[in-house]
Amino acid sequence: TFCRKGSAEPGRMRDKNSTNAKVKPVKLANVQGLALLLIWLACMAAFLCADSTFSYDYVAYIEYFETIQQTPWSELVQQSSGIGLGWFPFLWIPPRGVMETMFVLLASWVLQLASPEMTYALLGSTSITLRCHQLRRWGLSWLQVIMINCYAITLMEANALRLGCAFTMVLFAVGHLERRKDVSSVILALLAALLHLQTLAISCMVWPLFWARRVLLG
Repeated sequence: TFCRKGSAEPGRMRDKNSTNAKVKPVKLANVQGLALLLIWLACMAAFLCADSTFSYDYVAYIEYFETIQQTPWSELVQQSSGIGLGWFPFLWIPPRGVMETMFVLLASWVLQLASPEMTYALLGSTSITLRCHQLRRWGLSWLQVIMINCYAITLMEANALRLGCAFTMVLFAVGHLERRKDVSSVILALLAALLHLQTLAISCMVWPLFWARRVLLG
């Protein structure tokens, strides 16, 4: 009887440990999900409180969005064709300049449901939150994530919104590349380039290095 009782105890301990091991990742995932939601809400509040003093580029983007919202797609294409641009990869958005066609399509979809200011806030907040998520997946601490994003937001979402959205997509593409998901990685990199063409330069530098390392190290 003593042996049976003694042999049952390790089994109970194993069951208890395995249960604790399952519960801990779930709790951590819930905490991280809550943290990301708070980041998204804080960014939304900051962008929605923005005005003409927020940044010069913010004002320009609001004007871009107002034009996109008020101008039929066919007319945007016609205006671009009239100055020799065609409709891909750039569209002419009067009166300021050109934007990548993919970004115009993304913005016009959001603008069907939201104001220009809300559209900026939604795109910027989502980009920042997804970037935080990817940095956490790479094992960075929350302090590192916050420090990186304080600098990144100043350069990108607060000014160059298109670049911010595209750069976040590049980070996800690199994440897929690390997990050897080459096809989805290339697709994400190309989509990022369609949002902001300059990210193509980043991809052309990073992808050959990853593939070379894979060949050398196996």
